[in-house]
Order: sequence, then structure tokens, then C-alpha cells
Amino acid sequence: MEEPVVEDQLLTFGQRIREIRKSRKLRPSEVAAYSEYKVSKAGLFRIESESRVNPKLGTLMALCVALGLRIEIDAEGVLVEAIDGWAPPGRMPDGQADTATA
Repeated sequence: MEEPVVEDQLLTFGQRIREIRKSRKLRPSEVAAYSEYKVSKAGLFRIESESRVNPKLGTLMALCVALGLRIEIDAEGVLVEAIDGWAPPGRMPDGQADTATA
């Protein structure tokens, strides 16, 4: 389980997406592929750099699948959490290929 975020460590939505992507050791091209190209490398860059601040719901859903995220939106803001035990589509959490889908 993740540590609670203290106030001086709050990240923007795009910063949190980048942090999770890097912690998962994924390149932007891999995120694009795992999202079935619903999120392009350029689109991911715009989200991470905050030049696109209002992504569409379909984009958020694709990011959830591609990065293993849970996104919660309410009146107080957006919570982005990494799902424990997540593995990219077609891979097992230990990094091995999933023979059932490969």
C-alpha cells in the first residue's frame, strides 16, 4: 500500500502519471501500445507536461489499463493510485509472458 502524500509533496495529475509510468519502467511508446494506441506518445507527453489539462474520459480509461491505475475524481480533486500487482497486458506480474494471452 502506498504511503499517504503529505501536503508539500502533492503532485499534479500529469506529474503523478509520469511518476507511475517511470516507476513501472515503461517508455511512452509502451504506454501507447498497452493502451491500444488510444493514448499516443505525443498525447501522453501533453498530459505529463500539463499542456493538456482536461483529457477525455476515454483517454483516462486507456491510461488506467495501460499503466495499472485507479483514478478517483471528486469535488476536492483527482486521486491517482497505482494498482499493486499490476502487469502490462500480456505479461504476468513477475515479468513473464502470459501464455494464455500470448
